[in-house]
Amino acid sequence: MKPLHRIDFSAGYLLDLIVLGLGIGCTLLGYTTSASLSVKESEQDSVASFLASIQGVGSFLGPILGTYLYTLHVVVPYGMCVVLLAWTLPFVYRKKKEIASSAL
Repeated sequence: MKPLHRIDFSAGYLLDLIVLGLGIGCTLLGYTTSASLSVKESEQDSVASFLASIQGVGSFLGPILGTYLYTLHVVVPYGMCVVLLAWTLPFVYRKKKEIASSAL
C-alpha cells in the first residue's frame, strides 16, 4: 500500500510549480513590455534584447549567488535584496522627476 502523503506532496508540488510559472511568465512579460515601450521606437529592439539576456543571466547566477549568501547566514540574502532595492531608489526617483517635468 502506497502512503498517501507522497501523492499529496507531488500534487501540491506540481500545483506550486504551475502557479510559480504563471506568475513569473506574467511578471516578465509585463516587465519587458513596459521597459521596451518606455524608449524610442528605434531603441525597442535593443532594450528587449538586453532584458532577455539579463533574465538569462539572472536565472543562472541568482540561485548560485543566493545559495552562497545563504551559507554565510540565513539573513544575508534578504539583506542583499534590501541593499539592491535601496540602490535603485535614486534612479527611480530621478526617472519620476523626469516624467513629471516632461508632462508639464
